[in-house]
Amino acid sequence: MARVLIFAKGGKALDPARYRTPDDRVVETRFPEHVARQWFAPEGIDRAFALLTEKAEAAWAELLQSGWPDEVKPEPVRIPDTASEQDLWTIFQTIGDCVSPGDEVILDITNGFRSIPLVAILAVSYIRVVKRARLMGLGYGAFEVKDAAGVSPYQDLTAMARLLDWTSAVEAFDTHGYGKSLSSLIAEVKHQAFSGAGNMPRDERPKHLDKLATQLENFTLAIETLRHQHAATAAEELDAALLQALAHDVDSRLIRPMRLLEPRIREVARPFISASPGVTLQTAMLDWLFERQMWAPYLSLLHEHLAEHLAEAFGFESVLGGHDVLGREVHLWCDQLLGAVKTYQDIAKGKADPGKIRAPGLRGTRSDDAELLEKFDRYQRFEMMTLLGSFVDVPANQDVLKLSEQIRSTRNSLMHGGLGLDPGAVTANKLRHKIEGYHAAYKALPRPLFHVDLARLEGLGVPD
Repeated sequence: MARVLIFAKGGKALDPARYRTPDDRVVETRFPEHVARQWFAPEGIDRAFALLTEKAEAAWAELLQSGWPDEVKPEPVRIPDTASEQDLWTIFQTIGDCVSPGDEVILDITNGFRSIPLVAILAVSYIRVVKRARLMGLGYGAFEVKDAAGVSPYQDLTAMARLLDWTSAVEAFDTHGYGKSLSSLIAEVKHQAFSGAGNMPRDERPKHLDKLATQLENFTLAIETLRHQHAATAAEELDAALLQALAHDVDSRLIRPMRLLEPRIREVARPFISASPGVTLQTAMLDWLFERQMWAPYLSLLHEHLAEHLAEAFGFESVLGGHDVLGREVHLWCDQLLGAVKTYQDIAKGKADPGKIRAPGLRGTRSDDAELLEKFDRYQRFEMMTLLGSFVDVPANQDVLKLSEQIRSTRNSLMHGGLGLDPGAVTANKLRHKIEGYHAAYKALPRPLFHVDLARLEGLGVPD
């Protein structure tokens, strides 16, 4: 890994000028690139490349060797004269060839002519991804702008150059809930602020970024592992951490790109903040996943979501979506009931032996709600056919039961990765269309999704 300075020179040598760095030091030189080196890499660089057209080489070649003030002399790199689009692509490739994987790049665009500065900025952004290089700094010496003392400002444009990276990172967060790219950028900002690179004044160093980076990663992990409750917690803490960072680090130029993109970051996490726990939060996450075409997690959650709706119909809504152990046991119990619906229907049609259906074993559990705990214990003692009949035989449930069975079958195929199946049986495109159909059907169902004949169960008394 090397620290590399890249700059372009025009066809006319610049006169010496005085430049004021962002920390108010004045450097007199005819080489604004030397100011870039002092500002971004005060401890020195490993290599320097001067991009020169034929005309620029005639004007600068000798000066770059005899007058260059740093120990590391620039290596001249011939570039075309930007007369055509092909020339621009050649320059783009040439800049890329100056950088090796993992390099740290400093780019000065003071003396670049025509469109070379823009091409150079885009090339460095491209290199950052392809070669995993890091942009240490982008600088411009505004030699034509002078204050009363005749000093020109040397402008640190690094944050502006990184806006493309921030935009791509926010796009990844928006599209897939992937916050690790944003977290990595935040880590780079912190490293740049506190490592001494750029001699950043202490009052401009961002000090509230650690929690923001942590919550971005927590939110990503919750999405990746399909933990809707953890996603809601991370979303709330992310929102608070973002507001704190922007409020307290208002003077840090390094987080200005994040300030511009802050509304979109908050918008991505907002659905999880506004939803109440339980079925409502699950619904918010389902919509969020479907909007981003995250088919596998969407279908997996939809499958479990229907069991939660059945649990609500049985009267256990108060223990769902929280930390009550009873809520988890009720969910598993309802999932087993839904899994047995087809067998129950086959028995009713004479297509299956009644002995084929068995009640799940009694689940021992605990709860702060003694009444619901006693109710769950009582319901578990009913025969499976009785329990199933209390909702399968209800006419209003037929559409949701049909959808539940379709989802269960497709979800099993999806979770098994298509292994053991004819590869041509269900293509990826067919799966996508199926899931889109399930989403439309789910949204069209009247609420509540399930109706349970509780009076029928209560009328049977307490089973032995």
